[in-house]
Amino acid sequence: MALLTRLLSPQVREQRTSMADILKAMGGGAATKAGVSVTPEGSLAYTAVLAGVRILAESVASLPALVYERSAAGRRRASGHGLYGLLHDAPNRRQTSFEFFELGMAHLVLWGNFYAEIERNGRGQVLALWPLRPDRMAVDVATDGRRVYTYENEPVADEAILHVAGLGGDGIVGYSLIRLVREAIGLGLATQQFGATVFANGGSGDRVEAPRYAERQGIHSGEGIVE
Repeated sequence: MALLTRLLSPQVREQRTSMADILKAMGGGAATKAGVSVTPEGSLAYTAVLAGVRILAESVASLPALVYERSAAGRRRASGHGLYGLLHDAPNRRQTSFEFFELGMAHLVLWGNFYAEIERNGRGQVLALWPLRPDRMAVDVATDGRRVYTYENEPVADEAILHVAGLGGDGIVGYSLIRLVREAIGLGLATQQFGATVFANGGSGDRVEAPRYAERQGIHSGEGIVE
């Protein structure tokens, strides 16, 4: 990956809004009431979450990423534009366009934000887009309204970051939908784990042992089993 562009931190900042603060406010990282800890990546172990993320990510990635230009006759593909090849073919040297947008949509669903570093040459032309881990990014707001990005404790210029924010409450960063519904996902994961444990221990699930209940109801069985 290209080296991240350094940015001198503004002397005065206001309205600090880092992803860590939002996750802390929503109880991020804590175990759910079901006793299962739910994280964006860990939630993919729940089949319903995995299926939903796959459908959204693969559907968006399958859409053509095209650049158009206006002409007297209307619009036409701008295949000669510098960004056309990056968006349509390969945004960087490691990913195809499909892989890049698939990852971006997955980040949006799991973390609520998608970040990519914009690599430029000396003339300011875009050479590549490199995806960044949302859980390693913090976002502040300077007094002049600019977003200030810090990736892995290193400041990054806002013009060097492509930031797509999902549903959010402050217009700066998006919410992690997984963390918002972590209790429901935690219940699903706990149920899934419980069922797997029962069957792993030889449970068949076709009968319930309840001898005392049977006696109170006047039900008699040689083995004390209600089937």
